[in-house]
Amino acid sequence: MVKRFPIQRKVYCDESKELARNDYIKLLNSAKEKGKDMRLRPYRNSDFTYLEKWVSDPRIHALWSANIMPYPLTEPGFLAVMEKNAQEWGDCGYTFTEDDGTPVGFFALSVNEKENAGFAKFIVVDNWQRGKGYGTRMIRKMLQYAFEIVELDTVRLNVYDVNEGAKRCYEKAGFMADTYTPD
Repeated sequence: MVKRFPIQRKVYCDESKELARNDYIKLLNSAKEKGKDMRLRPYRNSDFTYLEKWVSDPRIHALWSANIMPYPLTEPGFLAVMEKNAQEWGDCGYTFTEDDGTPVGFFALSVNEKENAGFAKFIVVDNWQRGKGYGTRMIRKMLQYAFEIVELDTVRLNVYDVNEGAKRCYEKAGFMADTYTPD
């Protein structure tokens, strides 16, 4: 079963967009207190070697891409899906790095301009960094970009019900369960 997790700009405050934005910035700043500072940058082809290692297991691959990406993951297959999604949905890939530039995560974000809404997908964190807060920090950086730079009103994502770690991560980052859809 897939769980849809939307987050709206007003999730932290019901009074105004500006106040909600300020509350969100406070949440982001509190995330900086734990661990190293992290960066978000556009995906580079050289990042694929990391991505390939992170999704080498069939189960992780299925949870990560809902089997939209070919398995085993290959660079041509990955780039073909990303290009198709860029054309159809406006997807852009992003890499989450440590301060020294070492990639520790990846996600894609599409923007529906009519609804002023984003959809996050293909979210993954380095296997060795899971459970250390990297995922939550990456999602918060993604939301900061989506709300502050792109000025979206809503960001949504899907997660399989069996993916407990991802659900906890998204909830810590501020997402709330919205609806369930069949597999």
